[in-house]
Amino acid sequence: MPSAKKTSNVPIGTTLDGKYRITREIGRGGMASIYEAVNVDIGKKVAVKVLNPELTNSAVVVERFLREARAAAAVKSPYICDVYDAGRLEDGRPFLVLELLEGESLYERMVKVRRFEPDFVARVFSQVARGLTKAHEGNIIHRDLKPENIFITHNDDGEVLAKIVDFGLAKFYAPIDGDAAQQRLTREGAVFGTPAYMSPEQVKGQGQVDLRADLWAVGCMVYECLIGRTVWATEQGVAMIFAQIATAEIPVPSLIRRDLPITFDKWFAKALARDPDQRFQSAKELADELVASLGQGPPSIILSQGIQDIEQAALQPPISSDHAFAPTERPPPPGLEADPLDDNAPTRQMAVPDEYRAMPTDAAVNRSESAKPRTSYRTWIAIAGALLVAAIGYVAWTQLLPAPAPAVVSSQPVTHPVVTASASQKTPEVLVPTRITKDLPDWAKNIASAQELLSKGDIEGASETFRSAIDGNTSGIPRVMLENSRLAANSKGTCELGGLGRPRPFELTNSIRRPAIVFTSHGPLVTWADDHEVPGQWHAYTQLLDDALRALGNPVDVTPEAISVQTPRLIAMDNQVLLLYSDQHGKNPGVFVRRLTTTGRILGAPLQVASERTSVVFPSITKNPWGGFWLAYVEDSDKSPSSKLFVQSLTHDVKLDGERKLMAEYALRYGLHRSRTNAPSVAAGTNALLLSYRVEQGRDHRTVLQHIALEESKIPPGLSEVNPPTLDRVVGDVRDLSEGKIRLYPPMMHCENSACFVVWREEPRGSNAAYIDPTTGTTIWRKRFAHRGMQVSVGLDAAGNGLLVWYQDGRVHVSPISRDGIGVPSVVGRVTGEQPVPSVSRGKGHGEWLIAWIDYEAGHLEAYLASVTCK
Repeated sequence: MPSAKKTSNVPIGTTLDGKYRITREIGRGGMASIYEAVNVDIGKKVAVKVLNPELTNSAVVVERFLREARAAAAVKSPYICDVYDAGRLEDGRPFLVLELLEGESLYERMVKVRRFEPDFVARVFSQVARGLTKAHEGNIIHRDLKPENIFITHNDDGEVLAKIVDFGLAKFYAPIDGDAAQQRLTREGAVFGTPAYMSPEQVKGQGQVDLRADLWAVGCMVYECLIGRTVWATEQGVAMIFAQIATAEIPVPSLIRRDLPITFDKWFAKALARDPDQRFQSAKELADELVASLGQGPPSIILSQGIQDIEQAALQPPISSDHAFAPTERPPPPGLEADPLDDNAPTRQMAVPDEYRAMPTDAAVNRSESAKPRTSYRTWIAIAGALLVAAIGYVAWTQLLPAPAPAVVSSQPVTHPVVTASASQKTPEVLVPTRITKDLPDWAKNIASAQELLSKGDIEGASETFRSAIDGNTSGIPRVMLENSRLAANSKGTCELGGLGRPRPFELTNSIRRPAIVFTSHGPLVTWADDHEVPGQWHAYTQLLDDALRALGNPVDVTPEAISVQTPRLIAMDNQVLLLYSDQHGKNPGVFVRRLTTTGRILGAPLQVASERTSVVFPSITKNPWGGFWLAYVEDSDKSPSSKLFVQSLTHDVKLDGERKLMAEYALRYGLHRSRTNAPSVAAGTNALLLSYRVEQGRDHRTVLQHIALEESKIPPGLSEVNPPTLDRVVGDVRDLSEGKIRLYPPMMHCENSACFVVWREEPRGSNAAYIDPTTGTTIWRKRFAHRGMQVSVGLDAAGNGLLVWYQDGRVHVSPISRDGIGVPSVVGRVTGEQPVPSVSRGKGHGEWLIAWIDYEAGHLEAYLASVTCK
């Protein structure tokens, strides 16, 4: 008989306990339904979890449901979903009032992304471990950790944030009440949890479960994130899973995913030690060793790299991962050679119940030998008879069936196409950067040669030469370069690829922060921040490039005094370059500027423009047409009810020109919500200063444009500081650019002579561009040009012609933009994951542009460059 159509268990509009009004149903499961609600007294949005009616007669189920409230309330951690309140409906059903989270579960992301990069895994599970540490300190174990119970969201600054949810099976392993319900829920012989993530002691059901069961589950999830499948084969049901947990051989991760180091194999073996005493003994120990095993640096450094609006470490998951393996990794097993461009594209799955779901299984990872089970099964007698039968079947499967035949490997050598010069074409000279002239490996010579071919317009020859560079090296560099060139060659837009670069020394494999690029009188100049010299100390470096985007000389440390440089940016002038950067940590945090030569060397001491620690997020700078510079930044102290947007004038020789001026401050709305102004982008209009930024006033989020008319080429007086402001206060006029109350990403604005463009993204509507009258600040036209476009950037030349750059579907897209509209987009490279906004600058000639962005390269974040010419 077909089931009746399900209706909402709690009607929309119902008010619970006189203060929580249900606004919509979010989801429904076998145990409870989740609703969005609003606290009618203070306007705060919350989530309400209501037990399903058919379960209210079970005292045990109700106790488990309420246990979630008690467990979460007993622990305070930013990495655990808060439970604010609990109550009962008029019909007696219990409900919980929870923190409302925006994002998705780790499992939902797994459905979209098959394999995650180590950076993302290290960050997420370092946070999970911190949440577990707090829970375990409170004598609480979760007992049901799985990807569905890890929620991936972002905090107010756009930082990736992992939260543990659903403590419904939590056990107070030092009971705080000692009642019968506690004993019944944890009685010996009961099996609680999700099979694929249960520890051996949970499967036995002997009541001996402690915090180390949670650590086992973390080990299973880390494996699944990196490998793309569960530890145990789940296709044959629960009993077979239990048999594998008892006896099966623990997998070796680096044999399946070749870019994982052997140190991770050791970590995983310890995480899944069947004897709890041989496992990690605390969540902190597990996290510390996980990060070290993946080569990601101390967890404190990972968690301190706040990625305000993903401008920094950008540890979002990639769509693909490289097949390259590092020198310390073991080579792939025989028969696993694949196409160099096979980047493990995501495998999409249906969302099936977690007890029976199985991630994709690669036939290539079958063992050459069958696993040998342990000899004793005595400790498993308490498991159901079905498990015993399955275990016997498992023994027969592993012991009696013949081992799979070894893969047949051809004895013929693999050949790759080699670029040869025709009789009428001279072989291009390989211009080798001076830092690698000594003992240059052949693969690096091939990369330099391919870059030369690309700069001459021979994209096919460059692709073949990049392909030949794959032989004889263990990095992901030629693979990424090859994929970028091949994607550009297949693109049909109005822009053509004219160069590819990877500016850092090839031997560096630590992750970096957002690069920026400009064109100077000596050629392209790129900057980035990394900590390759002293781990944990992030400095900005510059690198001069030739016309083929190859490094000339060694990188220069241009911030030797800094501790944690973020978002370095460059402005090119006739005879010098201005570096803008933030330093988040140390004794002297703030915003700094420094003069450099056009080759990227230090020309003077740094000038501190802002000293408030909160001002380091997204400062912006532009040239003043009458000489000097204007710099905009926001101070956003938690002690203040609202953010303050300041503009500081600088002289042409980079000195402070008067006092800073307060340009905007927005009043509080809806009582408890702070007013925030962030990510200002500053530009010079026609006899005007223009600012575009994001305003958050409670539930209202807006992208605005502020137009400030100059007084005799000077910025007018600023606002007096009032605390707290009762009304919105701005200098000049403010107009909304966005539409509606939606999630917004920071805008970017660029003006040159008679043209101004502002670009931003609205979630989920897409990326937008607006053409602005630089004299009046009015919007001439606005267009939504990429529904799935992310992280959009814009650059302009002196004639008012520009280039849009954005990410979409794992590709770097570009498109010309002018007063007449937006051109046909082209693809110039790949990007994996949700990376910081790309940098774009005019190039050497008319219609030439330079682009810099971050992409994953064999497990770490790396800077890549492209030059494009648009018709």
